[in-house]
Amino acid sequence: MKKEIIILFIISLICINKSNAIIKYSKLTKQSKNMQSEASILIIADVDCKVSIDFEARVTILKGKSKEFKLSLGEHFIDVMSIDGKSKWKRKINLTSAKQFKIYPKLEKPETKNATLIIIADMDCKLTIDFEKNEILSKDEKFSLSISLGEHFLKATTKDGKYKWSTKINIKENKTYKITTRLKSKIIQKAPVLIIVDMDCDIDINGKQKISMQADDGRKIMLIFGEHSISAVSRDKSAKWNKKITINKKTQSIVNVNLKKNIKEQKSPTKFKDFRDGKTYKIIKIGQQTWMAENLKYNIGHTNSWCYKNKMENCRKYGRLYNNLSKKKICPNGWHLPSKSDWEKLINYLGGEKIAGGKLKSLWGWKKPNNDATNSSKFTIFPGGYRYSEEKKFYSQERNAFFWTSTIDNKDYAWYCRLFYKNGKILLDSGNRKNGFSVRCIKD
Repeated sequence: MKKEIIILFIISLICINKSNAIIKYSKLTKQSKNMQSEASILIIADVDCKVSIDFEARVTILKGKSKEFKLSLGEHFIDVMSIDGKSKWKRKINLTSAKQFKIYPKLEKPETKNATLIIIADMDCKLTIDFEKNEILSKDEKFSLSISLGEHFLKATTKDGKYKWSTKINIKENKTYKITTRLKSKIIQKAPVLIIVDMDCDIDINGKQKISMQADDGRKIMLIFGEHSISAVSRDKSAKWNKKITINKKTQSIVNVNLKKNIKEQKSPTKFKDFRDGKTYKIIKIGQQTWMAENLKYNIGHTNSWCYKNKMENCRKYGRLYNNLSKKKICPNGWHLPSKSDWEKLINYLGGEKIAGGKLKSLWGWKKPNNDATNSSKFTIFPGGYRYSEEKKFYSQERNAFFWTSTIDNKDYAWYCRLFYKNGKILLDSGNRKNGFSVRCIKD
């Protein structure tokens, strides 16, 4: 019996030890699991601050110090506020592993950058900066101040309060800016202006002030400093004049209104109808002469005029070719065959025989290269060629243009003009009156 009791006691001790071992293992396992589900955060402060995690009570951390917090894995909310309450920093963090995380809240504000502003007064004045700071400045005085980056408003007022100047200035960089007040520009200054006219006219100043004046009259007016527009119209409406002037001195200015130079010439008609056959011709005024701007096409009979190679399409394009023998008047009433002198006036007006041809020639219809052709006169000469009377054949179409004058050289010869495709010359020469040349009529 005693032996059995000892055996039971030994078995009991074994069970108790085993149970304690199981409990101890269970506790160690649980503690290990807890350690694996936690992380730590280390908050380093850049200013004296208070820290709250997950809305719990705040913990104070001094500038440059750090504080470690043990937190479970997962999402947490960190709220950091400076001691003075002016700066705040808030973040959500997600702890995904059991390790230490370092956090640096940015609470310290960067030092504000300032620029230097120098204000120069152009008159004695009171200066206001951003509606707050007032300074009394003397003329040409320089006022310097440190000013923050950004937009600022400046206002200057003369001591008597009559004139004001204001501006906005945008300070973008940490450097020195200079600005000068412009109160002088606000002061109305006037100067005398003497207007002299050469015709009876009406003067308009800036579209506001109107003055009636007689020829050779002078009128003095006062105008403020700045730009002004002065215009004049003659009483008969034949001439206009306008000019812009700038007044920037107190001395008298003189404005001469020269209307006579601007007298409008009456517009000449641009077309003429020949009632003999109903054909219409363009006309052009060059200098004091009025010419037909097309070669004559009137048929005075087959013994005295021809189409080049006897083809009507050439008459339509180049006009007819005429001899200089017909007793019948070639040009219509009010017009005449130009004389040698008429052609010379035209040639001289256009710069002389070396270049006038180019100004008279059409830009097309000529054989290439048609050198020097500009047709700047709008005379539009086409190369109609000529009819050689002895052979009764036609030559030189697209190469040359020939025009009769009314000036007889001798019984059998008369003066004519010739133009060339190779250059811009126009030459006067004498030729057989039986030959067929083009005709341009000039107005009586």
